[in-house]
Amino acid sequence: MTNHQYPDEFDVQIYRDLHDDLSGMSEKQAAFHYIEYGEDEGRRSHQLVDRTSFCTLVPEHTLEIGPFAFPCLKGERVEYADIYSTEELREIAGTSGFDPLTVPVINHVVEPTDLSKIRSRYDGVFSSHVVEHQPDLIKHFQQISRLLADGGSYFLAVPDHRYCFDHFKPTSTIEEVLGAHLDQHKWHSARSVVQRLTLLAHNDAIRHWAGDHGCLGDNPDYPGLTRSQLLRRSMDEFASWDGKPPSEHSWFFTPRSFRSIISDVNSLGLIDLHLERLYPTMRNSIEFWAILTKGRSDA
Repeated sequence: MTNHQYPDEFDVQIYRDLHDDLSGMSEKQAAFHYIEYGEDEGRRSHQLVDRTSFCTLVPEHTLEIGPFAFPCLKGERVEYADIYSTEELREIAGTSGFDPLTVPVINHVVEPTDLSKIRSRYDGVFSSHVVEHQPDLIKHFQQISRLLADGGSYFLAVPDHRYCFDHFKPTSTIEEVLGAHLDQHKWHSARSVVQRLTLLAHNDAIRHWAGDHGCLGDNPDYPGLTRSQLLRRSMDEFASWDGKPPSEHSWFFTPRSFRSIISDVNSLGLIDLHLERLYPTMRNSIEFWAILTKGRSDA
């Protein structure tokens, strides 16, 4: 799988056709408008209308990571990896109010944040809201690369932290990503636990796009708790996990920050995945989509 024909990130004809106020613009004017205003306004500029259409780009022979009860991909050549077995996931789904029968058969049970047990190679790897959970982001990409055939691609649905419950958390930087790798982080930090308790926002993307982010410090999961109580709870939670929190958000991305981080890590020679496409967050949605391809970029 070496010849990719993915939709352009920016198609000027689609951009003008979708937005009546741009119909009279030249190609140059429309491109300038998108760079200056359109992306931040969440205007669609490509042929992908939703996550389902993004998933049609994924090849048949693909590994999906962390499907739980909602696999995005189906097919005879699709395999699934999770930290829980099929039976465990079905039990979790049932107790959580979901249909256990929607849990796919898990082909690979892996350790948290470690895919090294998987020996197969795939034309594609897909993950949805997984990458932000990796304590060592660079190691994650390195492990993904080893799962891909030459020219294979990693397809990611990534939450844009500005429009989800991570709104109040600071956008992650290359300094943090590189530091976590050099420090060989294997578990989530105490900081991640504290941030989850003290900086949690609501998770309604439409409200966030409208500028309604709620109140900083009002944790919707623990209404009424004071800042001091939230801080104390974060300390108690971290201690209860013996310094090894099982699942936190370590990274907080925007499309631009993700693009920049991938570029920096690639330039350092730490990964052999280049950013082939990035489809920015569309208005009233919570995520953007990216495609990282193994091998040298032709750009």
